[in-house]
Amino acid sequence: MFSIKDQQLLKDGEPIYLKGFNLTCKYWEDYEVILNLYQTNHAYIQMKHLGANAVRILFSYKIFESDNYPFTYNEAAFQWLNLQIDFASEQGLGVILCMILPVGADWNDVKPNLDFSLWHDPVKQERFIALWCEMANRYSENDAIIAFDLFNAPVTDDGTGILYELLASKTIKAIRQIDKKRVLIMGKLYGVNGKQPFFYDHDRLIKFDDESLIYDMHFYEPFMYTHQYAEWVGVSSDGGRYPDIDRDKKHLLSYFKQILDFREKYNVPVLVSEIGLINHCFNAEKGGLNYISDLVEILEDNGLGFFYWEFQSEVMGVYKSEAEQELKETDLNFELTGILFNKL
Repeated sequence: MFSIKDQQLLKDGEPIYLKGFNLTCKYWEDYEVILNLYQTNHAYIQMKHLGANAVRILFSYKIFESDNYPFTYNEAAFQWLNLQIDFASEQGLGVILCMILPVGADWNDVKPNLDFSLWHDPVKQERFIALWCEMANRYSENDAIIAFDLFNAPVTDDGTGILYELLASKTIKAIRQIDKKRVLIMGKLYGVNGKQPFFYDHDRLIKFDDESLIYDMHFYEPFMYTHQYAEWVGVSSDGGRYPDIDRDKKHLLSYFKQILDFREKYNVPVLVSEIGLINHCFNAEKGGLNYISDLVEILEDNGLGFFYWEFQSEVMGVYKSEAEQELKETDLNFELTGILFNKL
């Protein structure tokens, strides 16, 4: 069972340092597509083989609950999720369950009519809390699950972010009525006033009144480098190379001051649940491997566990292929995984 003591995550009472992958499972697609993915344990065998000890599985509320029938859950979706948890557990991989798209809560995709209704709609808030309570009921005895990651990258449309703090506190309280011990992960507030994360400097960590929490951040700095030509977040230009005149290891380290100070101030564990590069950065002149090497050294030196974004995709995967495709060695970035898991 996973638990928290001071700044440390424990597994069966012993400290554990997390290193793993994000498995995105095409969370943006319809559930019929998602539930056909990863029907064998091959992906999890490969994660273990590459050196991971954990996997962060991402999902949208839409695979579990239809907007036409709120509070009624899709049993096939839970069967699929159970399968993923079992596959991971068989390989000794701990599992983080992360809701990346709650009902009524958009984040950093560039699209018209962003939806922030979660922060104001009491029924959608009830649905959000109820789904996590359903997870808590179903998985209270499941020792393979490291934690529930409640919000992937919260952005509110109020001016202060208090709406995130209020809903998060209600959700924690509701889960604790069911499971007093389950570790929960609380992400940074990435923006207010409907501003998108990574393009706005109003991001902060919020301390909550609970003893079984890990506090989390994502790291993609410098964003114009790591996401060059990433049209889905509004970047259409070349983002340069690494290292460069204003990009080096010292520069990367400076971004972690906030979370490291937070850890020391409150004596709590912290995590970096997303790091990664668009695959374009691994072209020879772009320096992607240099970037990852410096970043992994910083994370390890400071005891910051991390998850690479992502395991399999054409755009940012260590396997450069789509989730429907068979994993092939010819699609794997061996040098990247060697650096991530200290195998070079």
